[in-house]
Amino acid sequence: MSQRDVAVIAADGDLVLVVGHEKGRIRISSALLANASAVFKAIFNHVKFRDFLRKQQDGGGPIELILDQDGYCSMKQLCRMAHLKHDDLMKVFDAEKLFHLALHIDKYKCSSSLKLQSAALLYSWVNSSAVDEARVSQDDRWRIVTASYLMDCPQAYKTATQKLITETTGNLRSEYMDDLPVSVGVAIAERRSSAWQYFCYELPKLGIPVCKSNCRREARTQRYMLALHEAFGLLYWPPKFKEGSRPLSYWIEKTRGLRDIITACDKACQPERVKESQFQDLAASVSRRCEGLCLECSKKEAPNLDKKCTVHATHR
Repeated sequence: MSQRDVAVIAADGDLVLVVGHEKGRIRISSALLANASAVFKAIFNHVKFRDFLRKQQDGGGPIELILDQDGYCSMKQLCRMAHLKHDDLMKVFDAEKLFHLALHIDKYKCSSSLKLQSAALLYSWVNSSAVDEARVSQDDRWRIVTASYLMDCPQAYKTATQKLITETTGNLRSEYMDDLPVSVGVAIAERRSSAWQYFCYELPKLGIPVCKSNCRREARTQRYMLALHEAFGLLYWPPKFKEGSRPLSYWIEKTRGLRDIITACDKACQPERVKESQFQDLAASVSRRCEGLCLECSKKEAPNLDKKCTVHATHR
């Protein structure tokens, strides 16, 4: 085996991992890997493995451990993180790579020891995707939610679940949610639906006049709705909320940007004004209903995700 055929993470490492069907080789320190992974620690401390290690080391050079069910790229990144190789933590990994890395971190019980590095990788993706949210696929959003869950990163999980609520429309189903509890998908769908229904009801409600005179209230409300239709470029209310239509984030921002709308029913009645501040307050209220999920609550055996968490640090 030549040196160039091996990805050297620890130059003096006593172990070479032979990973995947392609048999990619990664030279590492068994002590550092065991320090990061409870699974590898158990393997390396097993009597039979220690006997095997002793016999192989008598022949000189590192021994090989075959991991043919793992992915080479994910395992290599996990080992780099376990060996505190931080030079690539500011890179933006794509959602698929982060998802598969998370599966390996979960498999080998590394989430606690690698939490800071995992969070850095997830935040890089979240910040990068924020530049153009519309280009991010729903599958990628689920990949990041699952990765945040398996890597045990509460803030990234909260942000990723919030984006699923505010940046998606239509069916939320994805194959990449299968590693999550069913309750997580249900809670996200319910929060999105609740926020949408609240928005569709409360925005028209602002235009219902409070008038003591015997006037045509319907005419005043109609003028307000016509003004909304013009501002939003709509022909009817409520807007469509199916796959391919505008997500909640779009309607929140449009509402936040509305200016005063003056309504009047006839010449005998004093005009009323729906103020810009009322639209901004409504947009803020809808946004609060779109808050992401609490990771600690999501991991409970019987989670109650219907209400905002007031217990854990990331949700106070």
